[in-house]
Amino acid sequence: MAPYQDAIRAEVAADLPHRSQAALASGAEGLLASYQSELIRRDGALECAYPIDWELPLEGRPLHLIPSFFCTRWPVTLADPGLPPVLVLPLAPAPGWFDRSRPLSGTLDSLGRLLGHTRAQVLDVLDRPMSTGGIAAQLFLAPASASRHTAVLREAGLISSHRRRHQVLHRRTSLGEALLNGEPGTAA
Repeated sequence: MAPYQDAIRAEVAADLPHRSQAALASGAEGLLASYQSELIRRDGALECAYPIDWELPLEGRPLHLIPSFFCTRWPVTLADPGLPPVLVLPLAPAPGWFDRSRPLSGTLDSLGRLLGHTRAQVLDVLDRPMSTGGIAAQLFLAPASASRHTAVLREAGLISSHRRRHQVLHRRTSLGEALLNGEPGTAA
């Protein structure tokens, strides 16, 4: 799973602001409504698609909602009613996330061992100017993570960054290009 951790974390991190905004705007009702396709509130109870009939009595205990990248199709709860009430809800990864987060091969794999696989992927996508947000979206990274990776690559002279209006655009330097092509001795 290690090669896919950034993509998984980014997917989970992307879910949080949506749920937080719903809760801040409309409280618990808003939060539950944000899970509209998974949860329905009826007669004071939550109902969700589940393969078997199952009740989860709260008995005054808080319900913990946990987004999960590996939960698919319908929410899941703990089988032991004596454990704290938990409802694990599926995330819906963007189509194609797996292809874009596959482990690196060839020169990128070697470069990944030197720089770290995510930094090698960031360097690879910067064949054209791209914002930090664009990098984060393309590689399924949290924006803060993409920002940190670009800072490290810039400090090493492998990318350059310049401001254009409201955003900062990053692009590979000749040194970054040469390193990516496996020819670091040819960089000026």
